[in-house]
Amino acid sequence: MDTNLNFLISIFSYAFTLHNLEEVMGMEKWSKSIPESIHTPITTAQF
Repeated sequence: MDTNLNFLISIFSYAFTLHNLEEVMGMEKWSKSIPESIHTPITTAQF
């Protein structure tokens, strides 16, 4: 049981990190595609 929990925590950590890296690469481009009246564009450094 403990081994399965450790494995799941590890997988979650890697998946979360991968997800954040993906967002860092695409967030600025996506943010600029939204009209400024709805959302102020952000930069990668701000994210």
